[in-house]
Amino acid sequence: MAIFYFYKVSYEVPILMYHRVDHDKSEPSLTVSPETFKRQMEFLKIHNYQVIDLEELIQRLKNNEPIS
Repeated sequence: MAIFYFYKVSYEVPILMYHRVDHDKSEPSLTVSPETFKRQMEFLKIHNYQVIDLEELIQRLKNNEPIS
């Protein structure tokens, strides 16, 4: 008797988008301070996130290449 396991690999890819990194608070809902941005980037580094740009992600998905 043979047992076959078929599974589809799926990825969760968080996408970050920043409208503005600045001290200017004229549009607070669209602006993050440089200090906050730095903390967020440090978090990603500490937790071993791999950062790639959106174009690279799209190409990897189109070519069925691994994301991690």
